[in-house]
Amino acid sequence: MEKRKYFTFKVDTEHYALPIDTVDQIIGIQDITLIPNQPHYIKGVINLRGLIVPIVDFRLRLGIESLDYTDRMSIVVTENEDGFIGFVVDEVSEVLDIEDKDISKQSDKKIKKENALIDGFYKTEKFIIKILNYNQISQH
Repeated sequence: MEKRKYFTFKVDTEHYALPIDTVDQIIGIQDITLIPNQPHYIKGVINLRGLIVPIVDFRLRLGIESLDYTDRMSIVVTENEDGFIGFVVDEVSEVLDIEDKDISKQSDKKIKKENALIDGFYKTEKFIIKILNYNQISQH
């Protein structure tokens, strides 16, 4: 079985994880330049050392009410073949080593269809971590 590293974070009361190889860096909340005519969850862009990075409010992307940004929140900057994208999350947690066999995949087709953002679940002693489908959450 293969073991992979996952970056974990909280949004509202829920725990989420992304494969660590999709995470470029974690930065503090910055001034966001608004961009008109975008989906409601895209808050705008930031200038990150000369790169223009779109910023997604992850609460809104998940259908949760947005909050005023605080110093406890962070922007998780990720990278794929289309470039960089940042996600505002409530709280950064830790990096976990998770074996593929320990991730419960979604078996119910209705749940899978309506929750394409989630690839599976990892159970800890205290809570369940939702493993995110990076390709789905980074589309806008």
